[in-house]
Amino acid sequence: MMEPSPEAGSIVRSIQGRDKDTAYVVLRVEIGQRGPECLVANGIERKLDAPKRKNPRHLRLIAEAKAFTQHAAAPTDAALREALRAYRTTR
Repeated sequence: MMEPSPEAGSIVRSIQGRDKDTAYVVLRVEIGQRGPECLVANGIERKLDAPKRKNPRHLRLIAEAKAFTQHAAAPTDAALREALRAYRTTR
């Protein structure tokens, strides 16, 4: 069974890399040189002005698209942190 692809506004968790188990909001999906890339931010390590590029295969969808937009009308780093509060894991 194929994992659903994240869309802008989705809440995802990283399943690969140094940031494994970190929750993010997908800001947008772009087609890069190596295929699709998700630009993600969480308002803590990755802010809105410097999102992280992640391969969609390295992300697991944990809340459907537009989940973030229900929390905030205008995206801010504080709104990202608030939307992700329930999905944060402690390390």
